[in-house]
Amino acid sequence: MEYRKILDSTKSRDPRFYNVLKPAAASLGRVQKEILSADQALLEYSVGDKQTEAFLVKRDTLVHFTIKKSRAELANLLGGMSQLFKKDAKGEMIWNAALANFESDKCLQFYKILVKPVERHLQNVHRLIIIPDDVLKSLPFEALVTEVRQDALHHDFSRVKFLLEKYEVSYASAASLLDRRYQMTKRPGRLLLAVGNPALRNGEQGSMEELEPRLSTSTRINSPEPLPAAEKEVNSIERIFGGHADILVGERASKAHFKN
Repeated sequence: MEYRKILDSTKSRDPRFYNVLKPAAASLGRVQKEILSADQALLEYSVGDKQTEAFLVKRDTLVHFTIKKSRAELANLLGGMSQLFKKDAKGEMIWNAALANFESDKCLQFYKILVKPVERHLQNVHRLIIIPDDVLKSLPFEALVTEVRQDALHHDFSRVKFLLEKYEVSYASAASLLDRRYQMTKRPGRLLLAVGNPALRNGEQGSMEELEPRLSTSTRINSPEPLPAAEKEVNSIERIFGGHADILVGERASKAHFKN
């Protein structure tokens, strides 16, 4: 009841924002003719208890295929792909970046299950829009491996090819939200806020537990190491956005600067 009141209030005060919260379902015809461009494809998944259904939509194509993997099987595969996606005894994710070593063979297996069945329909596609479901919402599709050399080790990514090298990968929660009617018509003065490699002092180390209490004592990183590569990445992104980005690195990557 309270949720309904909030929605009704939002609808009367800000109809545009309400349409983003509760968008009207887009028909297949509208998605194909008015939303997708010629080099785009939409790949949507529906995870079930016994199997998973998938749909590929292009301007001139609609393909449905069934994946013989249940929710539990996909979750198990996800946990095998990286320790980062494993769950504790309570069924909650164990958030710890130190465990984020990806297994290249598992990344290849996911690609063969989720994308390869429709690869022949993607010959002229450069941009792939993923609408994930359930456990697949945790899967970084751009990190899926499309090819592995036989002499590559499990954690050796110098001899593999990623899905991101073939397609520009983006995500949406629903096809209707791709409708241009729900997109901003006025561009903001700043298009990007990027944060990287904060200069954590000794007094700030303990705040890690406050930010993410689900980290167990045994897996929590008590003394985070510097992330110079993250700072380089953020600075590279800044050059792309020119003067339309706010960049916070080093001493500026603080809670105070973020709030300001």
